[in-house]
Amino acid sequence: MLAIFKREYKSYFISMLGYVFMSILLMVIGLCYYWINLHSANAFIGYSLQYSYVTMVFMVLVPVVTMKIFADEKRLKTDQLLLTSPVSVTKIVLGKFFAIAAVFAIPVLIVCIYPILLTQYGTVNIGMSYVSILGFFLMGLAYLSIGIFVSSLTENQIISAVVTFIILMLSFMVSSLVTVIPSSAIVSFIACIVIVMLLGLLVKSLMGSKKIGIIFTIVAEIAVIALYLMKSSIFEGLLQKILMQMSLSGYYENFVGGIFDLTAVVYYISVVILFLFLTVQSIQKRRWS
Repeated sequence: MLAIFKREYKSYFISMLGYVFMSILLMVIGLCYYWINLHSANAFIGYSLQYSYVTMVFMVLVPVVTMKIFADEKRLKTDQLLLTSPVSVTKIVLGKFFAIAAVFAIPVLIVCIYPILLTQYGTVNIGMSYVSILGFFLMGLAYLSIGIFVSSLTENQIISAVVTFIILMLSFMVSSLVTVIPSSAIVSFIACIVIVMLLGLLVKSLMGSKKIGIIFTIVAEIAVIALYLMKSSIFEGLLQKILMQMSLSGYYENFVGGIFDLTAVVYYISVVILFLFLTVQSIQKRRWS
């Protein structure tokens, strides 16, 4: 795994992709830091990291920096060397993830200097500032894990980047979409039926077995229908709750104010583990096919 980590980490700087990623991210954060924290005399660094410009640029940079991780390997057929190597797929995925995480950690560490600079102009709660930076780092890792998973599904880098961006954008817009969706039980029930069908397709794709996908879908659909018939009130507002769980930026809210939200920490770590697991399953399918 260490060899893969070193290979991937070096590749980001040989191709200049790492420098571009870090420089653009630091430039945008620096501008927001100047305007919000220095010019407007705001002591909370979290407001700069949460600013819409930083969010949008970050959602563009993540697809660009993750699109080649597996898609490029497939295109160049170099993935066959990895898949036939004695290294497990899990170690391959972790090596690549830790490499991009290390690249992302560099600008985050530089941002850690910003609260110290603010102390020259007034009183700053250093602890709260670093909590917000920690939240930003965890959210970034979740974004990167999604990009890695999407990259493992295709050999086309452009498709990987576009799909990753769409997923991140939908996650960002969830809080706005929730307000216009009806909270009735029947709407949530229909949504659950559709979600189960989509999960069935995902299971079929990852397991490489149509039979398993069909069995999963049928069992899950029966369970949803039975639950609705027995107690439909459970489905009232359920769709909104499900959608809010998909809002990665929503869990960053408490960190912005300097509140260490253990629930959000567990959430982000769970998202990372989930998408890395899905990535492993996606590659395992290709390895044995």
